[in-house]
Amino acid sequence: MRLASFDIFDTTLIRLFGRPENINVLLAGKEHSQGDALEREIESACLIANPEVRDIIRQKRHEGWQIAFISDMYLDSEFLSGILKREGCMEDADKIYVSCEHNARKDTGTLYDLVRKDLQPEAWEHYGDNKQSDIKKAKQKNIKTHWIDTRYNDVELNLPNGNENLRSGDILKVLAGVSRAARLHFSNDAISTLSANIVSMTYLPFALWVLNKAKQERIKRLYFLSRDCYIIMKAAEVFAKDYDVELRYLFVSRRSLYLPYIAGGNEFDYLEAADKHTIIRRDTVDKLLLHLGTSREELRNKYNIEFSYRRTDSAKEQQDFLSKIFHSQFTNELQNRAVKAREKIMSFFNQEGLLDGIKSAMVDVGWLGTSRLMINKLLQSAGIEPISFLYFGIRRDAVPSMHGKFDSFFGAGKLNTSAPALIEHYMSASPFPTTIAYHKNHDGQWQPVFPEGEKYSENAIVKSNIQVITWIAEKIKILGICEDTSLFLCSKNAIEAISKKNIQIDLSPLFMMGNFDQWKFIKRFSLSELLSFLFIGKRITEYDWGSLKSTMPLNLCPTCWQIHKKTAKLRGIIFRKIVEKHR
Repeated sequence: MRLASFDIFDTTLIRLFGRPENINVLLAGKEHSQGDALEREIESACLIANPEVRDIIRQKRHEGWQIAFISDMYLDSEFLSGILKREGCMEDADKIYVSCEHNARKDTGTLYDLVRKDLQPEAWEHYGDNKQSDIKKAKQKNIKTHWIDTRYNDVELNLPNGNENLRSGDILKVLAGVSRAARLHFSNDAISTLSANIVSMTYLPFALWVLNKAKQERIKRLYFLSRDCYIIMKAAEVFAKDYDVELRYLFVSRRSLYLPYIAGGNEFDYLEAADKHTIIRRDTVDKLLLHLGTSREELRNKYNIEFSYRRTDSAKEQQDFLSKIFHSQFTNELQNRAVKAREKIMSFFNQEGLLDGIKSAMVDVGWLGTSRLMINKLLQSAGIEPISFLYFGIRRDAVPSMHGKFDSFFGAGKLNTSAPALIEHYMSASPFPTTIAYHKNHDGQWQPVFPEGEKYSENAIVKSNIQVITWIAEKIKILGICEDTSLFLCSKNAIEAISKKNIQIDLSPLFMMGNFDQWKFIKRFSLSELLSFLFIGKRITEYDWGSLKSTMPLNLCPTCWQIHKKTAKLRGIIFRKIVEKHR
């Protein structure tokens, strides 16, 4: 007989709450009159199969091996067998040996002796996670061993960072266990690891914060703005029934807002919705025109308007651009288009319930707040009170609350400067394309218009992020660990893990993303690109920190980043002196 034996805990079964002692966090504050029954109930609810090992068990069984489970554990074999069978790991013909029932242990080798005497295998292979009791001791007993790696990775170990001795730290340890369980449950590859460790641990706390804010402020409807907030809405849906709030996905974007926003407006309104109220050294002329529903070709062919520059790099070029848009033969056509676009978007808003008087709020990842400014101007044009926004993070110079009240999960300027590109392009990846306009279908319903050739599409990253975050949300709901401070620290530690020098993270999935806003999202720098980035301050990609981390050894990244920042500061000083000299 050939025997394949498997350790149970942290090999065949994974605890959602992580390390065994973390069960005390879940037991805290609960009635202990039931004695061990409550602990067994929690253990049962929180044990899930390790898919990798379950597949090995099934393969070994198919090949004719006798299956046995061996554990140093105080829980009895009947209890453990029930869970193993529930999780699809054990069948009636399999054997189970638990130390508490045999007065023998793996870590001393005596339990292996007992199994050998009982089953007398001709060949024996053992699988386990513990290098001492499952590997070293088993080898001493002439058993072929296979190490199963279910260790915590760097991000999971970092999650309780600096809070280990606080109540929040205890909850963070449980969340680290959930993150690890999700990583192992979803194939443990690079994509699912980022989904479990970074995306879910960053966004789930925000989703719960949004729901709690809605409850506190008696908000009855939450609009999650496309495209960035799709994954946040999917997480919130798991908890929504407990909060008496309706969740809706709103197809809207800066591109779909710009044209209706300037209806009846002028260049001053236009600049008010621009970053720092200027278009100097911002987007290209082509992109600015795209947002206004026109192009260089149309302006050249129909209105004899030309732009000699790729981007407005000076006050003179900015003024030239504004004059040609707002004080030319094209201006009347622009306003006609803007009025029609406003009629369409307001019809869409009315269809989506924004004009029906229900107390609502909008959820957005944040940064500057120009969407809030434009949406509330459009609502005010229909006599509707400004709607409040709930942001993940905002800049220090965010659009003021006179354009609509807002609150932010992360305070002004508190997010790492490298975070927005990662958040927008990777973490917020959505199956829906960007919305560019609206049209009425044959049923009379208003629908979003997407760029030509683009449609709903779920790639591997989108699928993984959504599957993992909803799975973790369901587990967190079961565990009941929704304490605000702990969740904020969880999000903070997760998003900051990317930029920490001592944390190893496989960023290879980021290379699967396409260009971001006409920039390469991430790449490995060539030598010339690295030197240009460090000493000239040249922007190479949209996510230069990730590109640097993918290029240089981990221990050199912080030094390189500091060189980049210091040379950038020096260039700023020189630039300001030149400007002041020529004033």
